[in-house]
Amino acid sequence: MKAHQIFQHCSPAFSRGIFHYLRTEQKEVYRTALATLATGRKLRPIFVQRKSPEQQYEWLQKTVQIKGSDGVCEHLLQLWLLKAQRNLLVKFLDGVGIEHDGEGAADDLPDEIDAKKLEKTVKALLAD
Repeated sequence: MKAHQIFQHCSPAFSRGIFHYLRTEQKEVYRTALATLATGRKLRPIFVQRKSPEQQYEWLQKTVQIKGSDGVCEHLLQLWLLKAQRNLLVKFLDGVGIEHDGEGAADDLPDEIDAKKLEKTVKALLAD
C-alpha cells in the first residue's frame, strides 16, 4: 500500500492528529512539507501558509491523498511513526521478530512477515 493510499483510508480526525503533531513538534519538517506539496500543486507556498492551522490540515488532508504526493507522504508517515509512535512501532517490530535499534529503525526488513506472528502482534496492539 502506498503512502497516499494509507491517507485515503485514514479518518479526518486521525490525519489531523498526524498533521498537528508535525506542526507542533516537527515544525521545520511541517513547513517544508507544506511548501513542497503546495509547489507540487502549482501553488505558491505562502498561499497555504497563510491559512489557519485547521484550514492547513484540511488542505493537507486532501493533498496527501493524491498519488503525486507519495514521496512527501512517506516521509511524514515515517517521521510520525519514529517520533510520535515509537512505542507502537517497537512493539510491532518485536512482535513480528524484526531486529531494530531499540528506537524503531530497522536496517534489514524481511521480504515477508510470518502471517501467524503478524496476526498475533496486530491483535495484541489493538488490545492495548
